[in-house]
Amino acid sequence: MAISRKKIFDVITLGDATRDMYVELGNEFVIRNGKKKNVKELCVPFGAKLPVVNQTARIGGNAANVAMGCSKMGLSVAFAGALGDDEFGSSIREELSNNKIDVSLVTAQAKSKTNYSTILLHNGERTILSYHPPRKYVPKALPKTKWVYLTSMSAGYKRLWDSTAQKAKKGEFQLAVNPGSCQMSDGLTKWKKVVQASDIVFLNKTEVQKLLETDITSEKTLVRRFHELGCNVIIMTVGKKGAWGYDGDDLVHVKSLANNSSADSTGAGDSFASGMLSALAYNKDWKHALKWGIMNSGSVISKVGPQNGLLSKAELKKWLRKYHTIQPQTFL
Repeated sequence: MAISRKKIFDVITLGDATRDMYVELGNEFVIRNGKKKNVKELCVPFGAKLPVVNQTARIGGNAANVAMGCSKMGLSVAFAGALGDDEFGSSIREELSNNKIDVSLVTAQAKSKTNYSTILLHNGERTILSYHPPRKYVPKALPKTKWVYLTSMSAGYKRLWDSTAQKAKKGEFQLAVNPGSCQMSDGLTKWKKVVQASDIVFLNKTEVQKLLETDITSEKTLVRRFHELGCNVIIMTVGKKGAWGYDGDDLVHVKSLANNSSADSTGAGDSFASGMLSALAYNKDWKHALKWGIMNSGSVISKVGPQNGLLSKAELKKWLRKYHTIQPQTFL
């Protein structure tokens, strides 16, 4: 179905989608200390046949997860990603469409398989086995949109990332960036211009340390150092310690929902990003948007999978009232 160029979207997500299989493990699986410091290992005996507690198949991938989150918030959303020309690809398109996400910008690549992951869950933690085949990412004309969310892609992404950054610099849309494992592996040299063209960059603390090639642990120092690279706003999540943001003037911290139990941390980052991005699309400032991110991620990690706990706008308002003491704190 051809897309109407007259339609204006709130958000278009650019990136990969996966078919994720969640496998909940029982006590038959042993956790032990690994050879590396502070690393735990999940151990399975060779040749064993062990029962699992539960299994569920869902859509995954940063771009798809954020599209689902923004759509749940009532925004007009399109997913523009590359899928394999296979059954998994078709099922992902159908599920996105069923969740009111426009899929007319999706590319089905012939003779290619869709990304697939098996996610092993044990006591609220996760281990991911992923398959990401090579992709050919071709820049394309996008319909009008307030925001583009540029995120995880496999090798071969640079041309599309550079093209998206150029469009953002021309003022065609506001750009949010959240690099994936391939971009993190490449380091900043391949996509620093994208950071400089961005309106907001989402990273976790470990990612910031890796990109800056530093062992600095001070969150205040890390966000200030990253901001010097040229982004407008840097948002750095710190797990149970909440999130930090810096725009060159205001340094802000917001706490996490400390009393909220975690069933699965898989969707924490994407749900935080979709919460913040939704607030921004509704014209909230980034400091207020931090609260939307915290509420959305707090809901999602209480359930299994990256989308089960996603909040609607009405539900989010209830969470904001319930956790009214969670407020951004500004530092000098």
